[in-house]
Amino acid sequence: MRGNEPNRPLLALVGTVAAAPEGIAIFQDEKSKGIVRLRMGESHSGWMLTAVKAREATLLRGRETAVLVIPSPPAH
Repeated sequence: MRGNEPNRPLLALVGTVAAAPEGIAIFQDEKSKGIVRLRMGESHSGWMLTAVKAREATLLRGRETAVLVIPSPPAH
């Protein structure tokens, strides 16, 4: 881990478009609360989007991998 950088992206996954060959993931930045849209191969804060599935996005920074999942809605 470098300096004060967290060992996971400070993002919450809110949506995905898992269309081949180029998926898109939509996140909410946990600090600014702003929306971040990434296409495959694009980066945010050093984390590169490497895979998109339905309800799941994989980001890579160096040798670190983070898999973010859209939370399931609460059961009623």
